[in-house]
Amino acid sequence: MAKASQDGTDRTDQVLQGLHQLVEAGRVAEVEAVLTTLIESEPASDPTVEDRETRSYAEGMRDGIALARRIGETQGDQG
Repeated sequence: MAKASQDGTDRTDQVLQGLHQLVEAGRVAEVEAVLTTLIESEPASDPTVEDRETRSYAEGMRDGIALARRIGETQGDQG
């Protein structure tokens, strides 16, 4: 069971690292697509702690991107 937990943690770390690389590259549309896939995907069995943490992180990151986009649009209207 510890091996499965470690594999989940490794997968989560890989996903997060990939997301951060996309953000740094300015590929926001791709980040949103990955986040949506993570959020909407259903685990084959009961979600692990790592699955729930990844989903929660993805939801927060997606919400942050949406908020930043709205702020940018609002500021663009003022300028």
